[in-house]
Amino acid sequence: METSVDTSILVPSPIDQSTDLTAPSATSVPSTGGGSSDSSSSSPVGTDLALDCNFDSTLRRIWCEASGFGDPASVTWGVGSAWGHQGGTFEYLLVEDWQLVPETIITIEDCSGQSCETIQVVVDTSAIVQTPTTTELPTATTTVTTTQAPATTVVGSTELVATCSFDETQRRLSCESDGRSGGSLKWTDNIDSRSSSGETYSKTFEWGQFIDQIQVQLEECNGSDCSVASWSTTVALQPKGDCPDDFTGWFKTFPLEDYTQILEVGPPGRLVSVSDFKGHGYFRVADWQNVIGVRLPIDGTLYAGSKTHFAGRDAAWDSELNYGLRFRTPCEGIWISFGHILELSPSIAAILDEFPAQDSSESLWFDEPLEMSEGDVIGTAIGYALTGNAMVDFGVHDEFGRVRTVEHERGFGIHLTAACMYDFFSAEIADYLRSKEFTGDPVDEGLCPLRASTPGGP
Repeated sequence: METSVDTSILVPSPIDQSTDLTAPSATSVPSTGGGSSDSSSSSPVGTDLALDCNFDSTLRRIWCEASGFGDPASVTWGVGSAWGHQGGTFEYLLVEDWQLVPETIITIEDCSGQSCETIQVVVDTSAIVQTPTTTELPTATTTVTTTQAPATTVVGSTELVATCSFDETQRRLSCESDGRSGGSLKWTDNIDSRSSSGETYSKTFEWGQFIDQIQVQLEECNGSDCSVASWSTTVALQPKGDCPDDFTGWFKTFPLEDYTQILEVGPPGRLVSVSDFKGHGYFRVADWQNVIGVRLPIDGTLYAGSKTHFAGRDAAWDSELNYGLRFRTPCEGIWISFGHILELSPSIAAILDEFPAQDSSESLWFDEPLEMSEGDVIGTAIGYALTGNAMVDFGVHDEFGRVRTVEHERGFGIHLTAACMYDFFSAEIADYLRSKEFTGDPVDEGLCPLRASTPGGP
């Protein structure tokens, strides 16, 4: 079984906060925040596994640290019904409407022993629960400019107002403030964790950045007296670029030089262990055949990656440096991922050389994306040279939901955008990959049926 590169981001996808998180060994601990803007919660004393969480209402950030666990790779975090982050720490940003609830349940599970131990804490997040505005905001259409909608003051005596508009053609958000009282202004939105100051605020959304709702918050502070105003709208973006009506057979080049060398295929959407869900798949060739070319199946833009020290499953082996890569395709919203590349092509190696190696599969974002063409070699060796394990991760993702993507309850972050990679190739290659599929792990039912249905369409 392969060791997979998890390049998921820390801001999770929407989660049903109403889900009852109970596990056989779970202990629920109420928050000690008491309604204050900043709170902390800790797991009970007397158990080896312990969890300490803190909430910063200004940043809308929950940060948790675990102790008393074994192997960090066997530690899994959950929020609501979603699981997937591994390691001893966890960060969770509350930026969506569905996250603004009085209490947020954080769960941690340690499966490093012979059995799994699970504990929970309930974090008091009531400080950011706001009274909904009485103004009904119109839904943005695919025309140029959306309707502007002012927001009401939430805290403070000054009637602070934020008025915004969104140009869907240019994908540009523009905002201005009104009713300020001379204090310092801070703009934030639900798209990322960055903030801005000044009387106006603007942002242009990047290619492939999928959004269906925009929420903007404006805060003005005079000392400790702060006022908050908000604005929001829904959007219905249309994908840009060269997108086919049907994605079947869209990739004309296979990532490996000879697909018939593949001895085992890891299906996408598989549950490797009780706490380890993988959206992407993998290809494995014969042991010790690590030196093999890896190519782009379609024109792509390299925009992110990872550079990680991975130790072999046998503690006697030294760790090896592996690389992960992400490419945008010519069709907006469709991107592909590679993992466990042992040797990079020179042009890509020059980019990754600028980054230090990580002990985790943290994503590295490139300031200057690299444009590449179909068939370009991106790597010259795969897997682990010390053990002879010759495999490479490969995944296809759709941010716009035009093909069926993962629906497994353990799906989390980028894994929820993973699609069936088989049918993006020719029918001949797709049939061969299915014939070599590893069947030892549970998979997301229906993601890659034996008889392929059309993955694309209107």
